[in-house]
Amino acid sequence: MQLSPSYEKHIEIVKDLKMHSDFTNSRAEYKDDFEKIYTEAKEERVNLSNAKEFLNSLSEEELSTIQHYVGLADPIKTGDLSNEGAYNLLVHHYERFDFDQSGFVDVGLAQTRNMIPVNMPETEKRVLVASLNEMEEGERFKAIFLISLPDRIVIDDKGEFKPVYDDTIKDYDAILKMFDRILKPDPMSYTSPELKSVFSKFKDLFEKHYEEQKELENSYQVQSDISTQAVKAKLS
Repeated sequence: MQLSPSYEKHIEIVKDLKMHSDFTNSRAEYKDDFEKIYTEAKEERVNLSNAKEFLNSLSEEELSTIQHYVGLADPIKTGDLSNEGAYNLLVHHYERFDFDQSGFVDVGLAQTRNMIPVNMPETEKRVLVASLNEMEEGERFKAIFLISLPDRIVIDDKGEFKPVYDDTIKDYDAILKMFDRILKPDPMSYTSPELKSVFSKFKDLFEKHYEEQKELENSYQVQSDISTQAVKAKLS
């Protein structure tokens, strides 16, 4: 399993995001067997180029374990998979990676999106995870679902509906604008009172945790500066 240091840092943050109990419970029966396959793949240093080969070496029972743990409707047929789709079947949901930078993450034959954008600054990632985790499960599910929706839908050259996502960096200001679009919708848009209540709480938590995180980071920076000055003083 080969990932860059920056993506490993992303994983370290987002793996703490609490998932819905339905997500966890539906996979519980297959978790231990999947972990054995995951560990084997890691020991064999499975990567993008040999993930399909590794899948082909597994038994039907092991492929069935992956199918049910990941939540696939149909049995796995490796010949139909992209290299990215094969690799992402062998890792945890928070480790999946968009190798071809298409904006979508191939998982088997399916295409998904990262719940927390990879290109989001680390501070905002930590704050989003902390804020979502403090919400009740039902509220958290609604919030995650809505922030994962496409920014708009267009019709492509084939006449098919295609989701379009804004891939600009979602920093603090951009996230607050997202909250405002939901809490204060444009005249032609609508947000139900229930969702307004959820996102009002979400926004309050986000602003609270952002302030706490910035204070923590500033404290670390001050301590780092003091340590650096002390080292320089000893050397001079």
